[in-house]
Amino acid sequence: MIYPLAFGFAHSECTESWTWFLKQLRNVIQYPERVMFVSDRHAGIFAGMEAIFHDTAHGVCAYHLSQKLKKFCRQQDDVIKLYFRATYLYRVEEFNCEMAELKATHRKVYDELLEVGVKKFSRVHSPRKRELSVESAFWLSGRLKEVKRELEEAGRGGKEDGGAS
Repeated sequence: MIYPLAFGFAHSECTESWTWFLKQLRNVIQYPERVMFVSDRHAGIFAGMEAIFHDTAHGVCAYHLSQKLKKFCRQQDDVIKLYFRATYLYRVEEFNCEMAELKATHRKVYDELLEVGVKKFSRVHSPRKRELSVESAFWLSGRLKEVKRELEEAGRGGKEDGGAS
């Protein structure tokens, strides 16, 4: 289950903004060693996590990683399906079998996954429980876009023409 702890709006998605946001979040998380963050691979998030939450588990979103992997294996949906099967397995033996098949099928994807680190993307090797579903993540992302749009409209006085009379 995904639990949105907090969200904020910043001028841009950069290291400075992420570091500020994570500092604010650190002030309210009482036991960071019990938490696991799952995010895309944005450099600002990784830098902020290293600076502020260095003692907290940080995983990579399976969907966002799959989008990067698609660049290595265009027109090979079976490779991405194999990646997702490996990602969500509960048993080490099964994970190792899927990864061995991935290595034999598409070495570049396999190497990229090793570079990311199996603890960051796989359920079986995760240092914390990973219950983030893609559906929950997309729901939250969609809702945040709606809130942003509503705030932008409120800032214009609700007028589509930018507030001009």
